[in-house]
Amino acid sequence: MKRIVKVTVLLFIVSSALAAGLYFGSEQILQIRYDLRNQNRTVTSTAQIDSVFATLSKVKFSDIPVSVLNENHSNKPQYKNKLAKKTFYELSREDLFKKVVADYRLKHFITKDYGYVKTYNKRNSYYTCIDRRVLHKFLELLNELEKLDYDPSAIKLRSGHRPPKRNYYIGGASQSRHIYGEAIDIGVRDINKDGKSNDTDKQIVLDLLDQKIIGNQGGIGLYPGTKAVHFDVRGRRARWNSYTPAIRKK
Repeated sequence: MKRIVKVTVLLFIVSSALAAGLYFGSEQILQIRYDLRNQNRTVTSTAQIDSVFATLSKVKFSDIPVSVLNENHSNKPQYKNKLAKKTFYELSREDLFKKVVADYRLKHFITKDYGYVKTYNKRNSYYTCIDRRVLHKFLELLNELEKLDYDPSAIKLRSGHRPPKRNYYIGGASQSRHIYGEAIDIGVRDINKDGKSNDTDKQIVLDLLDQKIIGNQGGIGLYPGTKAVHFDVRGRRARWNSYTPAIRKK
């Protein structure tokens, strides 16, 4: 009976939207359908993150189709050896919609490239080495902001795992931690709820990352003059004000 009710609600939502002349892309419809059919709760603890990862299919780098590795440049010598040591996950279309940090879904932490489009359009697998440790840190940041009566919704996720090809295309550092699933980029808005988005808000985030969340166990990109912040779980302390883009060969 519950399933019938959920399906009926889904059909009503979609038909109502179409009747009103609204556009629902196929991804949005699939996401609604997934939420109606599954318990996709807001993730508020690291244990919940780990539980989500326990539902994903692990795969060795050597077992990923060569066509995929060639397409996203993971087979290139400068990346291959390091990537071969990472834990990869084979994501299905449904996996993309699983909430993994607060209300952020797995799809928010991976690159929206051609492989991603094929996954939700054609049910191809999507391969990612997103490191759950960096998701733990992201959740810790959001929870700390809320605990201190700041606004965690003023944090905007910008980037997670980027395959080498995508990282190269956007001018990322040649050995960016994003390639290995160890980094997250965020944008900072009005954290302290004073009606302004400025350096004060960004400093709140940088202080939390530096003094409590990342400390000496990872890197923090400061990027002065911007609203952007990078943090990663490389295992040693690193701080920098700017990045050096990859050198692109014509």
